[in-house]
Amino acid sequence: RLVPGLGEGEFTPYRLTPFRGELFFLIDASAVELQLWSVGPGQAEARRRATIAVEVGDEPSSPLVPAMVALDEGLVLHLSPAGEDALWRSDGTQAGTVKLLGGYLDYLVGAGAQAFFGKYTPGTGQEIWVSDGTAAGTRLLKDIRPGPADSNAGSPVVAGATAFFLADD
Repeated sequence: RLVPGLGEGEFTPYRLTPFRGELFFLIDASAVELQLWSVGPGQAEARRRATIAVEVGDEPSSPLVPAMVALDEGLVLHLSPAGEDALWRSDGTQAGTVKLLGGYLDYLVGAGAQAFFGKYTPGTGQEIWVSDGTAAGTRLLKDIRPGPADSNAGSPVVAGATAFFLADD
């Protein structure tokens, strides 16, 4: 269906994600701003839910959103403006849209109430991390290859509420 209400200009919605009976999506409003929008059954127009200011460093570029997944209690977004990765969470409101952590991130998949993603740290290398959409609930799942060596965990596949990964131990 054609959805009016995105305002003036040429905007392309992307990362269309069902959440709480509505379809959420993102648009690049400018080189330093992403907007989270939604439209639901019976709504005549889409409505802006949150604006995310992103830092793009010295070279302005469009923010890159490699992934957005819906969990039971909110949306989790992997943003990558100008190569600076960050994990964000949104409950669909401006006040509930917050940055959880930064650093080098890889894939993002949702399974039930948890999001799984790859994250690199100097102490653990590239490993699997998990988030429930809160800062306190975002942590290393397991250091599969102990120490700074990478486990190369990747190729995530979700079946029901379970996420499967390939990794080197």
